[in-house]
This record gives sequence, structure tokens and C-alpha cells, in this order.
Amino acid sequence: MLVRQHRSELGDGDDEAAAIAAALVAAADDATQDASPDQVASHAAAAATGRSVATGLGLALLAANLAFLPFVLGSLRPRAIPFVGTPRTRTDAIFDALKALVEADKARTPTPPPALGSMAGSTQAAAAVVTTGARRDWRFIDLGSGDGRVVFAAAGLPNSYPYAFARCVGVEVNSVLFGYSWLRSKLLRQPPGRRVEFTKQDMWRLNVRDFNVAMVFGNYGLMDYFGKKFSEELGTGADAPPGPRFVISNTFPIPTWTPSVAKDGFFIY
Repeated sequence: MLVRQHRSELGDGDDEAAAIAAALVAAADDATQDASPDQVASHAAAAATGRSVATGLGLALLAANLAFLPFVLGSLRPRAIPFVGTPRTRTDAIFDALKALVEADKARTPTPPPALGSMAGSTQAAAAVVTTGARRDWRFIDLGSGDGRVVFAAAGLPNSYPYAFARCVGVEVNSVLFGYSWLRSKLLRQPPGRRVEFTKQDMWRLNVRDFNVAMVFGNYGLMDYFGKKFSEELGTGADAPPGPRFVISNTFPIPTWTPSVAKDGFFIY
């Protein structure tokens, strides 16, 4: 008797739930029928807008993840260096310090005495290389050039400087940073007599033998490796331009090296 009564109660509950559902459906149908065409169109437009916003947000998040992917993958490389932009004030201070160093070196360079015969021409030519000509044909390379700001600054140095870079090269392995700097180099008008280049390459596999000035923004644990690289490579190429060689280290000193300039934030060797 109790079982039958319980089943009866369950049956009554199911009937009541079905009746509520039917009433809700009917109310929705009545609301749709009572709504004007403008209201229906407004609701449809709002729904479409919501879907468009959601799709746009999803695509934006996907694009952001793809843009940061090279930074993540780059950090997994052996001896990788994260990108940290160099402020323009420090870039100007670096090239001003190099200017003072070159001017001091030029002042210490003696003028060769007059020579006789065929030796005269070669001696005077050598003096011109030391004091003038070579300083207008220097080559600059930035290892880990990031967005290219230092390379563009090197190419844009005024003619009043005692040196000028005929060739300015940036080396960057990050696809996003390389693409930005490369595109900018194509869109911007390069100064007369200056050539700006960017290459997507691992800095550790590129030989810097053909450059006068090499710059790097490394980190503390890698400066021994940079010191060895520069010692073995810089200025050793058969096509290396005449003139002295300089290494500029941003922020971190090279162990066992004695800098010619040591200022707040950079070292010149």
C-alpha cells in the first residue's frame, strides 16, 4: 500500500514538472509572437554583436600568444639572452664616450716624418688611414640587436663625429624583433654613405672578424663566453677594415678585461 502511494506521488510530481515546462514554452512563444519586428531584429543584432566580440577576443588572445611564442622559444636556446631595450640616453652616452676615446687616440697618433722616393706615398697613405680615412669606413655590429634601436642610432651619427659607420649590422634570432627591425630598415631612408642591415641568426654562430666595433647587451653568466669570442674573432678577417677595434658591453663587464671607459651602465674595451 505504501509503495503504490509513493509511486502515485512520483507520478504527480512528474506531471507537475511537465506542466511547468509546457507553461514556460508557451510563455516564450507568446513573447515572441507579441514582439514587434524591430524588437526581434534588435535581439538578433545584439546576439550577433556578442558573437563577434567573443570571436574578436579569442583571435586577439591567439595573436598575442603567437607573438610571444618566439620570446618563449628563444629563452630555451643555449646561452640565450632576453630582450631588454637600451634607452636612447644610454645609447647617446655610449657613442659620445666612444667619440672621446677615438679623439684621444687620434691625438696620440704621431704624424710620420717625410720620406723619400716610393716610401713617401705609402707612409703618407698609412698616416691617412690611421687619422682620417679608416674612421669614415668603420663597421658596427650589435649582437642581439632586438628592435634595432642601437643599430639605427649608430647609422645616424652626425658627420661631426671623428668616426662614422659605413656599415651597421644587427643580429637577432627572435623572429618578431628581427621582422620589425628589418621592415623598419626598408621603410626608413638610410643616411647617405651608411648601410643598415639585419640578419636573423644565432649570434654565437656569426663571426665578428670583419667589424671595428662590436656591441653586446649580455648577462652576467655569459660575459666570459663573449670575452673569448671577441678575443678570437674581432678584426682577424682578411677583409677587415683598417683602424682600431672596440668592444662595447652594455651593463655587464667582461671578466679579466680592463676597460678603456667604465661608466654607469656600460664598458668600452
